[in-house]
Amino acid sequence: MRNLLTFLFILITSVSFAQIKFEPGYFISNNNSRTECLIKNAATYNNPVSFEYKLNENGDILTGKINDVKEFAVGEGYHYKRFEVNVDKSSNVPGKFSTKKDPEWKKETVFLKLMVQSDVNLYQYENSNNTRYLISTGNHEIAEQLVFKEYITRDTGSSVFVNNLYRRQLFMALKSSNLKQDDFERLKYNKDSLMKLFLKYSNQEGKTFANLDEKQNKSKINLKVNAGVGLSNLNIKDYLGGSFDYKSSGTAIRVGAELEVILPFGQKKWALFIEPNFQSFSDEGTADIKFGPDLVLKTDYKIIQLPAGIRHYFFIDKSK
Repeated sequence: MRNLLTFLFILITSVSFAQIKFEPGYFISNNNSRTECLIKNAATYNNPVSFEYKLNENGDILTGKINDVKEFAVGEGYHYKRFEVNVDKSSNVPGKFSTKKDPEWKKETVFLKLMVQSDVNLYQYENSNNTRYLISTGNHEIAEQLVFKEYITRDTGSSVFVNNLYRRQLFMALKSSNLKQDDFERLKYNKDSLMKLFLKYSNQEGKTFANLDEKQNKSKINLKVNAGVGLSNLNIKDYLGGSFDYKSSGTAIRVGAELEVILPFGQKKWALFIEPNFQSFSDEGTADIKFGPDLVLKTDYKIIQLPAGIRHYFFIDKSK
């Protein structure tokens, strides 16, 4: 029973608190001036209307607002660009589908997350209800949403129809001998399928291509070596005859390592970890025997532990 409880204890979810990080980046203002700075964790953004930054490590936390900033980028993978776009606000929740085939447009000013940078750029728009994909061509000043919409009709009631206009939009935008009509006819409206299509499109001579989504969704590995000493207590008692009672204390040596893998989803708040460690304790002493010679007791205790589990981080802002 004791071993079972120990096993369950080490296979628990670990909850950790991490300080919000500010990473190297830049932003471009409306007057086209570029400011190098430190920007708050990019992984926490979907499609923000503002972002927090510092001009240096010890500087005050400032706010960049969508009305003042044309684009901003953090590290190698996170790049957001401001557009005024028509976004389809139709519900994609079963049971709440629209009865209209055409998108229900709403014009918004948004920061779009850049996924693919090429002569045809791919962007992602994401909020709590919907994920939409958009493209831009030419000078990339205008973004167009790729239309995918599930809807019902008043006549059929529960039958679901699909507006797959995005396939034709991409067929017209991505002109390449590498792509066949079948590539578009089977194309699904999700990130993986779209990324594969753009990768195939870019795989031609003279084509420049940057896969920012791949950089955004890399797993991160952290390795930490642990070592230390602790206080161990040993208590041996003769419960049957009561002839002796032995107590001892000393230092126990502990060495180990922790391997942590930050998972590339959930805003990188989830991680898997394993923490093998070795502990050792040695002791020698004499027990006073009531009815006989003293008893020499030697203790040599060694154990290998292999804790593993899932860790969830909560980011805290120390400035607040």
